Amino acid sequence: MRTAVVRVDVDPTGMLAPAQLRDGMATLGALAVEAGYDVVAADLVAMPTNRRQVEVLIAGDDPDELTRTAVALCAKAFGTFGSTPSAGVLTYVSRGTDDDAHGVLA
Repeated sequence: MRTAVVRVDVDPTGMLAPAQLRDGMATLGALAVEAGYDVVAADLVAMPTNRRQVEVLIAGDDPDELTRTAVALCAKAFGTFGSTPSAGVLTYVSRGTDDDAHGVLA
């Protein structure tokens, strides 16, 4: 099975305070571990307010399902502080396996 990198903008309005961003990242990391996903470490506070994206690594082949899963996870982690997370770009990690090659062809 392929691994998707799902990018999610967790603060599209740029309204979250630094403490909320840090707490959200900590919660997201814990939720991801529970679900068997990975989150790429990111310092959201240092990012420009219009690009506060996290990257969630999830195994699967259905891009719509993976995106919904990542957005829901981020919404749970960052709560409803005035911003609703929005989906970004989804790509797949390539490790040179046959599954990766078949995924590119699909």
